[in-house]
Amino acid sequence: FAAATALERNREVADWLREAGHVPCSHGWRWEEVWRLSRAEEYQHILWALASFQETVGQRPQGWYCRYGPSVHTRELLVEEGGFIYDADAYNDDLPYFTTVQGKRHLVVPYSLTYNDARFVLAQGYSSPSDFSDSLKRAFDIYWEEGAERPRMMSIGLHPRLIGQAARLSGLKDFLDYGLGKGEVWFAKRID
Repeated sequence: FAAATALERNREVADWLREAGHVPCSHGWRWEEVWRLSRAEEYQHILWALASFQETVGQRPQGWYCRYGPSVHTRELLVEEGGFIYDADAYNDDLPYFTTVQGKRHLVVPYSLTYNDARFVLAQGYSSPSDFSDSLKRAFDIYWEEGAERPRMMSIGLHPRLIGQAARLSGLKDFLDYGLGKGEVWFAKRID
């Protein structure tokens, strides 16, 4: 996830995304409360974001996730624009699902705050990297068991400014080693 104007201001990161072949998901044109915009203003901001991503990372975003939450128009506008594969503006499930928007099938890949490094800075959050790792491992074990009978997915939200601190990063590394040690685990990009 990246806001378009953030990549305009940090070309080094934009260049890295392009060179590494990452598929961007737009966090909007800028960090803003889109529900305060008119429908026309919000659509214009979507178009500005698309043009900005094309210029900075060499491709349009295929997904969309509003930083502060969507407006009542957001999903309709994304479908009307026509170039998005999915949006992540939902917290209502663990698994991706399709919905119908203006008679068209649209993919929703829900986001989660449950397994999210933002909880390092929230009042009821992780107090240590061990808490973070332990929470992820416990959830993973349940999903692993349930996955024998039905599809399961675990969404882990990471932010460079939060997980990028050495101690916190050690908690993530501990979990990744644990998960990879199970075998037959797919650490997928959101687009996948």
